[in-house]
Amino acid sequence: DGEVLAWLGAQGARAIGVDLVPAMAAHCRRRGFDVCVQDMERLGVRPAFDWVFCVGSLEFTREPRRAVEAFAGALRAEGRLLLLFPRRGLSGFLYAGYHRTHGVPIWLFSRDDVSRLLAAAGLEVDGWRDCALSSVCTAHRRLPA
Repeated sequence: DGEVLAWLGAQGARAIGVDLVPAMAAHCRRRGFDVCVQDMERLGVRPAFDWVFCVGSLEFTREPRRAVEAFAGALRAEGRLLLLFPRRGLSGFLYAGYHRTHGVPIWLFSRDDVSRLLAAAGLEVDGWRDCALSSVCTAHRRLPA
């Protein structure tokens, strides 16, 4: 709905949103945000971004590995990725159950799952923070040895 874009803009960032749903992108554009309709598993952008935020959407992808690889491919050499994702546990299983009752299967992740996805995409974990339902992870591009 543009809340993350609004917050990023208030921090001084030039934020660009990506949404697969045209109506959501249109809603954000009406709020004055730059948003494109795009599948995050197939971003196809050059490495131009200092930060890529994936907040509450990795769980809805068909192939989370492809999404994380696309995020990594969008980062500049010194860029960082922030992922917020639902983790395995009671809250996560309730969250997944809610979505499944509405016909929407989702992924739940452990830290090990996300660490493997990041490593496969050439990213290295900076840090973790756990919330009630989700975890937040930041990562950066691994520098060549």
